[in-house]
Amino acid sequence: GISTHVVSSPKGVSMRFLEAVMNSRAVKFWLEKGGRAKRRGANIDITIAVLRKIPVPSVGAPPDENARKEADKLMEIYDRAFG
Repeated sequence: GISTHVVSSPKGVSMRFLEAVMNSRAVKFWLEKGGRAKRRGANIDITIAVLRKIPVPSVGAPPDENARKEADKLMEIYDRAFG
């Protein structure tokens, strides 16, 4: 039983931002402590219904270039550690 969900971002929301939100401790906490996901070995099982309910913060104006660079650096660190 391996499954994959394909996530697309709404218009005006970068995939990088969405990726950062989805990989955040806040979402992990929301899923695990809220009883919204089932433990499967070392991972968690997320249904499509739960995936659609994950709270994604609204974003205002597009981030400036420095914010983008910082987000990219954080994602590179995450990828090296967990990728």
